[in-house]
Amino acid sequence: MAARLGSSRAAFFYGGEVMSDSERIIGRVVMWNKSKAFGFVERDDGGKDCFVHIADVRPKGTELSVGDAISFVVGEGRGGKLAAYEVRLLQPFRSADATVGEFAGLPGAINR
Repeated sequence: MAARLGSSRAAFFYGGEVMSDSERIIGRVVMWNKSKAFGFVERDDGGKDCFVHIADVRPKGTELSVGDAISFVVGEGRGGKLAAYEVRLLQPFRSADATVGEFAGLPGAINR
């Protein structure tokens, strides 16, 4: 089980080893509750899904949505469950179906 190293969220123990920023994990937001500002991320490495809170998203003010590609460091959250810390947005999710913008609703429109 993961455990935080001291009061710093820059490095964490996972599987007995310290994870640095160079060992960030890539994943996608699979559930996001905008009104409560939390959700869950699926890890690309096949590990267990992690809880994520908006307070751990960098830079401050960045919004997350379902499908967004992110990088993060795994740590221990409340109740000993895995949590994502130092979350950074890599690529916002773009739906193939445009729902807003100049070409919204047209077949083949891409929202850019």
